Amino acid sequence: MRTALAESVLEFESRNYGMVPAKESLVNEMLKRIKVEDEYKKTFASYVWSNLKLERKLIGCLALIFYIVIALKSG
Repeated sequence: MRTALAESVLEFESRNYGMVPAKESLVNEMLKRIKVEDEYKKTFASYVWSNLKLERKLIGCLALIFYIVIALKSG
């Protein structure tokens, strides 16, 4: 009896690729975590992008100031 039960368990596992059923509450909790992580990544990415745009503007301003200083010194 034990071997038949063990074989049927192995057969069941092989049909489901070794996966076991999960509780719905655990699946929902996991999905919430993924959603929060996704929102965090979006927020972080937009923060980084806005900082990059600001850095570009600052570099442009510094380059302009540099050229003005050179022009004033030479002229």
